[in-house]
Amino acid sequence: MWTSLLALLCLQSFALASVHTPSQVDVVDRAGQLGAVREVIQLARAHKTHDEKAKRKSTARKVIQTARKLRGHAKRGALPPARDASTADPLAPMLVPIRTLTKPDEIAQARHDYMLARQKEQQIVMSKKIRSLRVLRKKQDDERQRGEFESHRAEAHRKNRLPQNGKVAIIIRGQAFRGAGQFAKGCNSTTAPHQFQQAQSMVNNLIRPLQKFGNAVSIFMAESSGPCPLVQKLTSVYNANGTVEVLAYTGKQFANQGDGLRLAMKMFEMDSPIPASGYDLVMVTRHDLYWKIPVDLWMPTKDFQHFNFYSKCEPKAPIGPSCVNDIVYTMPGSMTLGFVEALYAKNCFSFDICEKAAECHGHSCKKAMLDLTKSEASFLTSWHPYKTVRELNSPLLDIQGFIDSE
Repeated sequence: MWTSLLALLCLQSFALASVHTPSQVDVVDRAGQLGAVREVIQLARAHKTHDEKAKRKSTARKVIQTARKLRGHAKRGALPPARDASTADPLAPMLVPIRTLTKPDEIAQARHDYMLARQKEQQIVMSKKIRSLRVLRKKQDDERQRGEFESHRAEAHRKNRLPQNGKVAIIIRGQAFRGAGQFAKGCNSTTAPHQFQQAQSMVNNLIRPLQKFGNAVSIFMAESSGPCPLVQKLTSVYNANGTVEVLAYTGKQFANQGDGLRLAMKMFEMDSPIPASGYDLVMVTRHDLYWKIPVDLWMPTKDFQHFNFYSKCEPKAPIGPSCVNDIVYTMPGSMTLGFVEALYAKNCFSFDICEKAAECHGHSCKKAMLDLTKSEASFLTSWHPYKTVRELNSPLLDIQGFIDSE
């Protein structure tokens, strides 16, 4: 309509121009006609722009509606049937990507798989870096600990004055293969595995470190629970590599610790191939001890050239501040005679001389042993128990009895 009107106005203007002679009135009329033509052209352009916008909006609306329908079909698991060429939708070429993405969303799935693979690859790389850092840190820690350990070993050996290239005697007293408790009986076959573990701990922490420093080690073992056939197997643990001289005795049952200890010292005196004074170090210990730390790392309050008790007693011990822990004694061989004499002193392991049987143990032997060995007091560890000497928190060793399983 607007195009026809525009053409009509143009023809009329040309007709007037051809009939009339130009005059001032004609010029004015022609100017008015040209202004009207311009207005018509502007209105036509505006209408065309409005039609194009409306058409684009309509097309976009149809695309959105079609996409929503396709998504609804995809969620329900089925797509609408394809149309034939006669009823083909002119918007079909625009909807091909939507159909492709919704059956299923292969691009999103591919992106998801790629991200998973990349994440896994990054995790592998990161785990390798963490593992290498841990290995490096562990190596550094091991080197530092090894250096500290060797430094401590050198300092301990310098201070404790452990013998080198000498002779060491280890005297083991008391009942072997005991059950649990302070008054448990010995030679109990059900505790054999535990007793062998205790013996192996002595091999690892006493015998081998002493041999490493060139010392010859001899063991004198007196089992005081009566004839015990298990003793022979115990000797094979101590001398597994054939480098330790082991002398064992079993046959008579003793009623108290004092008699058992005196028997062990008597056996040592009779069976030792050299005099007691010929030993650089003599250790008196028990069967039921589990050793924790090698002897070359021990730090006595003085050194191994003094007479050493294991430790002090608990602070509230009935005997008082003079109470000592009697599970281990160490001394140079030259002090052995004085140690044996102290075993017969009053209130020191001797039930015949003690006024009260409850006081006849090794916890009251400090004064007699120091006087007769002519040594200053020294302890293998500065630790002391808090409640009882049988506590299992000692740094060097533990007293361990085991429950009969039968």
